[in-house]
Amino acid sequence: MKVPIVEITRHGGPEVLVVREVELPAPSPGQVRVAVHAAGINFAEVFCRLGLYKHAPPPPFVPGFEFAGRIVDVGEGVTHLCAGDAVLGVTRFGGYQGGLCIDADRVRPIPNGWDMAKAAAFPAAVLTAAYGLLELGRLRQGERVLIHSAAGGVGSTAVQIAHAMGAQVVGTVGSDAKLPVLEALGCRMSMNYKTEDWAGQIRTELGGIDVVFDALGGSYLRHGYDLLNTNGRLVSYGMGTMTPAGGRPNWLKLAWQYFQIPRFSVFPMISDNRTVGGFNVLLLWDRLDLLGPLLDRCLGWASEGKLVPRVSEVLPYTEAGTLHERMQTGKTTGKLVLRFHEE
Repeated sequence: MKVPIVEITRHGGPEVLVVREVELPAPSPGQVRVAVHAAGINFAEVFCRLGLYKHAPPPPFVPGFEFAGRIVDVGEGVTHLCAGDAVLGVTRFGGYQGGLCIDADRVRPIPNGWDMAKAAAFPAAVLTAAYGLLELGRLRQGERVLIHSAAGGVGSTAVQIAHAMGAQVVGTVGSDAKLPVLEALGCRMSMNYKTEDWAGQIRTELGGIDVVFDALGGSYLRHGYDLLNTNGRLVSYGMGTMTPAGGRPNWLKLAWQYFQIPRFSVFPMISDNRTVGGFNVLLLWDRLDLLGPLLDRCLGWASEGKLVPRVSEVLPYTEAGTLHERMQTGKTTGKLVLRFHEE
């Protein structure tokens, strides 16, 4: 079975993404072979391409952490899935390809009524948002949560998870054009973090925040920490302010942005009763005891209509570079998705 792959051949701009074909082997015991119809795109893959993601393998390699498709055949010992089943799943790299073999416990049936693009946009975003909010953030009903970059793939998912938990949501975005997205998602407050005094407005209207879910990094971490109530939790999962705009990193600018990141001391955290945590969900790949139940819980909310992926654009896999460029502009909302096969 031959399938197309999109490979990072070297570090650099979108032009380093090259398409070629490979032979897909039969599934090993405990695996399923999936004909991939769609694959989600994430910021981490842009950082992989630029050479700024230290956990990525050396080029050449196939990026991608999430996919949706149909099972072609199953390996020995797999009894709960069969050929023809529509599934979504996660993979530690290798998502940008038209087919793959994956452990059967890393895929799930696609919710009724979802197309492949919507399904491919779900796993990585939902696991990032769910782990950050529910595990590290320990979000509870009635609490207030601040979600930065709330119109993006992870951010919009986090807003929906917070609402499913019965929390009050404050959302921020980087442009006024994205504010209607937050209003449509039902955020109690919606602000532009680049042009507004968002911290001052929150302090005036709400007093404080119980959980801050931060993808921006830099000085935003300090402002978020200062907004925390007693027993508040600051959860960091990205450094969006360090995303290069072009195909090559500006190392001087990156160094300056790095030094904007606050250094937290344990002593004030003890006296303030506040917690600071950070995570990379990819490094939890082997913790199926954590990620599996989180994925199942979120699929339950999806079946109830409480959690729906927001897909902004779908392009053929040959246009992977175009979608990477769009993501780097910071102007997109929701998820960008590669299409490998039509339904």
